[in-house]
Amino acid sequence: MKTSQHYSYPLLFVLTLITLTTLSSCGSDPSDPGNRLTGVLTGKVIVYDQYGNKEQDLSGVKVEVDGTSYKGISEQDGYWHIENLPAGTYVITMSKDGYSQYKYYAYPFVGGGEGFLNETAIYQIPTYKIESLWMGYVDTTTRRTDTLVYDSATGKAYHDVKDTLVSVEPYFVAYGRMNQPPPVNNYQSLILFSGRNPDVSSAPGKYEHLEILRSESESQDFDFKLNVTLTYYSAGETIYLRAYPIASAAYGSYYSNPLTGERFLLGLSEEGSQILSVVKQ
Repeated sequence: MKTSQHYSYPLLFVLTLITLTTLSSCGSDPSDPGNRLTGVLTGKVIVYDQYGNKEQDLSGVKVEVDGTSYKGISEQDGYWHIENLPAGTYVITMSKDGYSQYKYYAYPFVGGGEGFLNETAIYQIPTYKIESLWMGYVDTTTRRTDTLVYDSATGKAYHDVKDTLVSVEPYFVAYGRMNQPPPVNNYQSLILFSGRNPDVSSAPGKYEHLEILRSESESQDFDFKLNVTLTYYSAGETIYLRAYPIASAAYGSYYSNPLTGERFLLGLSEEGSQILSVVKQ
C-alpha cells in the first residue's frame, strides 16, 4: 500500500527556498565580485598646462580600473568618483587627450565605504618642439668651441667651430632653440638624456642620466653649462645625448611599475631632437 504525502504550496515554497539558498552558499566563490564588499573610490586631479600653469577647468580626466568596466571622469573642480567598486587590488589609470597618463599599480581597495586616492597631477604634453640643438666644449686656450650641430632644416648633424669670448674654465655647453616662443611671463623646459648607448632616448632603459633644462622667460632659445652631466662619465668616453620637450611643472615627476622597476616620466613629448655625441675631455 503506497503512502502518499501532501504538502501545502506555502510549505513547499519555503522548503525549496531553503534548499536553493543552501546550495548557493555551498557553491559561492569569494573571488566573484558579486560576493565582495563594494564601495566608492574617489579622488582629485590637478591639471597643468605645458608651461606649468594650473588650469581652471580640471574636468575631462578619465579614471579607469584596468581590466574592468569601472570608470569615472573628473568634474570641473577635479573630483571624480567610481561607484559600486568591489574590494580588490587594482591598476588605476588616469588619462586625458593631449596629456600624459598616470598609473597607480597594485592599489588596494577594501570596499564597504569610501576610499580616497591620492591627489594626482596631470600634465599637458608640450606642443612646442626642438628646432635646433648643438653641444660641445669651450676651449679656454683658443677661445673656440667645437660643437656637433643638429640642423632641423636639413635634418643633418655637422661639426662647427665658433669663436667665443668666454675664457674662464673649460666647460661643456648646450645651445638650442624651440620652434615657437612661450607666452608672456612663461618659459619652456626640456630634458636632456645621456648615456653610452648610441640609441639613447627617453624610453626606460635607453638612457643612464638626465638633466632638466629650461629657457629664459618668454624666450624660445636656451643655453646651458652641462658639466654636471660629464661627472657621470670618464675621460675619453663617447657620450650620446638626446633632448625632449617636457611640461614645465612636471620637472622630472614620474610613476613607476613596481613589477618591472620602470619609471615613466610625466608631461614628456614623444618627439625628441636628433641624437648627438661628444667625447669627454
